Amino acid sequence: GEAVALGHHKPIVILGFRYAITLFVIADAMFFSAWIWAYLNSTALVSGAVLGSPPSEWVMNFDPWGLPLFSTLLLLASVTTINWSRHAILVGDNRGAVRGLAVTIVLGICFLGVQAFGYFQAGLAQPTDGALHGSSLFMVMGIYALHVVVGTLMLTVCACHVLAEHFTPQHHFGFEAATWYWYFVITIWLVLFVTLHVWGAGEFTTIAAPN
Repeated sequence: GEAVALGHHKPIVILGFRYAITLFVIADAMFFSAWIWAYLNSTALVSGAVLGSPPSEWVMNFDPWGLPLFSTLLLLASVTTINWSRHAILVGDNRGAVRGLAVTIVLGICFLGVQAFGYFQAGLAQPTDGALHGSSLFMVMGIYALHVVVGTLMLTVCACHVLAEHFTPQHHFGFEAATWYWYFVITIWLVLFVTLHVWGAGEFTTIAAPN
């Protein structure tokens, strides 16, 4: 494409790309806001017993200071590695950039593994008995995991471009876009950790439906 053939995109093209990734992140943030609100609202409704006919049982969230905290530490560690890679690209150190990206990708994969294990441990392999609370939690966490997968794939593609020497210290917007998206993914997780795990923390609790 233009970036490879000419060595860089034209300034107007770069500006369009920046607007596009910014609007995409804003739209994605609004999408997550809707699901988080649905979860918090359904939790309040269930706890207040105003749903009319709640399901036979529902399961509260697991200990936030266990697997969720470990997942948070993995993503926070990836901030350091992605910044390492970014600095390496800015100084023309392709080897360092690839190493930073490789570690970031590994951290992303480890995060997904921990989340999958937590899903089965918490009984969230499927929506909980049709309950709005369980379904909202299942959906928001599943969609978030998909975003981590997409972010990891974007970083993998960037690593391939670095190996092919397609990025230079002056022109590397593809890497910048992937970095912005990864920062967004980390920020959303921090919001999910506070709202879904810390705010909704509790032991595995079963609540019987009223007769």
